[in-house]
Amino acid sequence: MAHRDHARRFILLGGINAALAVGLGAFGAHILAQILTGAQLTTFKTAVYYHMIHALGMVLAGLMASHSEKPRMLLWSGWMFLAGIVLFCGSLHGLLTSAPRWIGIFTPVGGFTFMAAWMTLGIGGYRAYNVPKVPKEYGD
Repeated sequence: MAHRDHARRFILLGGINAALAVGLGAFGAHILAQILTGAQLTTFKTAVYYHMIHALGMVLAGLMASHSEKPRMLLWSGWMFLAGIVLFCGSLHGLLTSAPRWIGIFTPVGGFTFMAAWMTLGIGGYRAYNVPKVPKEYGD
């Protein structure tokens, strides 16, 4: 089934992104803590935290989709998690570097993408696992 290949892709991408978040967190704690201001370090920590949480969301979307007969919304949520990581976390990291200030416009877009991903995951999971009850004449 083709959807299982897509689901496996999100499990893999989620794992890679989680590992990347761990690496970025270690880099921030050991290197950037000596370079960035307190406010900048807080921004960096926020980006890494959101990166990790939504990488795990991507893994969850992949796992749910791999066991679903109706995976479409679950797979869409995986793409939205990935887009949110790029837009939200990427723009925050960009703001801490020499990237132009206008890159900050992508931060709220990424935040809304994260919200849409979680809503899509919830609705997709509800639809995918909404199994009809067995009629009473067939037992409980």
